[in-house]
Amino acid sequence: MQKLIIESNSYQINLYHNQTALSLLKKLPLQINYQPFSNIEIYGQISSLNYDETATSRSAIAGQLKYCLEYNSLVLVCQNHQDIFDEVDLGTVEISLNELQHLAHTSGSFEIKND
Repeated sequence: MQKLIIESNSYQINLYHNQTALSLLKKLPLQINYQPFSNIEIYGQISSLNYDETATSRSAIAGQLKYCLEYNSLVLVCQNHQDIFDEVDLGTVEISLNELQHLAHTSGSFEIKND
């Protein structure tokens, strides 16, 4: 199991089984600086991951963890929306909508590591 740590809060990550998620696992632990994007998601730069085109979607659901190839970024979706990019669905984070809405307006750093 993996967890996401933001501001000393820990959240369970449920990763999907695709090539991009496996590529992410090989890079753990990760410490990433993040910033908000349009108050609908937060993202942080990461070195390139394998891009599994078969696992992409333009639907962004609150709580999803995604990989954006165009910006080499990990994305945590904070509000449901349709994305303009085909981002790889990496998994889901067990986090409340209230916490996601708060994060959508903040910058900081997060850590992803094996539990």
